[in-house]
Amino acid sequence: MTSFLCVEEKAQETRRGIGLMGLIGGGLRGTDEATSSRKSGRHHRLTTAATGALLGLLAVMTLAPAEDAAPISPSADGAGLTPLMLAARKSDGPGVLEIIGQKVPLNEVDRHGRTALIWACVVGDWDCAKELIDAGADVTVADAQGETAASHAADLGMVELVDLLTRKGAASPIVHIIPKEPANPPLSAPHAWALGVSALYAQKFGYNPNVLGMQPFIPENPQIMMARDWNIKSREDLLASLNRLTTEGTRAGYQKKGALLAALDDATFNAQLQSDPKNAYRFKAARDGFKKWGTKEGLAWDLCRAAMLVNSGYSVGWISEPEAWDLLMPIARTTQSNFSSWQEMNENFQDGRAVWINQPSTRYDFLTRLMTSPVEPNSPWTKLDWKTDLTTPPNH
Repeated sequence: MTSFLCVEEKAQETRRGIGLMGLIGGGLRGTDEATSSRKSGRHHRLTTAATGALLGLLAVMTLAPAEDAAPISPSADGAGLTPLMLAARKSDGPGVLEIIGQKVPLNEVDRHGRTALIWACVVGDWDCAKELIDAGADVTVADAQGETAASHAADLGMVELVDLLTRKGAASPIVHIIPKEPANPPLSAPHAWALGVSALYAQKFGYNPNVLGMQPFIPENPQIMMARDWNIKSREDLLASLNRLTTEGTRAGYQKKGALLAALDDATFNAQLQSDPKNAYRFKAARDGFKKWGTKEGLAWDLCRAAMLVNSGYSVGWISEPEAWDLLMPIARTTQSNFSSWQEMNENFQDGRAVWINQPSTRYDFLTRLMTSPVEPNSPWTKLDWKTDLTTPPNH
């Protein structure tokens, strides 16, 4: 049986996930969810104070088209990435410092209009970004999509970095879901729905939720992530982990612990919290989760992670496309049959994650607000009908 205190999914919270400070509670300190149209999306403008805290309102704003890109450096690779960009993209702080010391140009752009500083913010690396800013990198450059270093940092919820960039002259960034390319050829409705189960991770890691696999870019090789965070080092390990998550998962331990804690009267339970303050948040989350969900406690936490692992396994070639769909569709059907909406699925996921992480998460709280917002048309959960028929197996 999985340990109640198991530690999995330590993946670095990188790109596209938005964790603005102070979002727990009735009001959004980081956003008033005002919106404006740009391309096919709606966008929230994030304002920052010089103190580093996100304050007040989000004003309506439309991005201007990006400036014409600077020439590609002769030192760049086939994608237009210079050694400095590659070091920033890999979160190689010492490498960034060494290359800066060679007095190379700091503001060259790749074929997507991204500078080394923008790449540092795409992957959420504070140290690399600060090194580049201190060296004089231009904080105002926009890439081919109109995104700046500050808007990428805001997408990650990196409040201090956003504040530093704006104090150095960057415009207040926009927090939004950047539209991704649709699948080509189009996916069947059941396949598209199945990808929605892991859409929160797509937003967090920055890959396209409309296609199978982690495309077009994630900050690290998913094979490295699976080995480090899940001890998955082969196809066999992957299939074993998927079998565990879909049959027993961490929810078995959560439910056992939750039932024990729920059986205690309040006085005894409070005494338990006082005797083990380090785990007080976890114990309260487990108890509240069992009272709320019963035998469904932790179910979406397991299923959403399983769907993410299928995407990871496919992206590194351990499973074929037909195998991936054969693994995803039962996960999708189990998810749909146990919950009534994307919102309820996500609520169960967040409650399960609370037991695991043992602390509040403003990052995931904001991701939830963004993904479930009815005025965010680029959210898969806005576009996909929860009641889509998943009973007929789609053609591969």
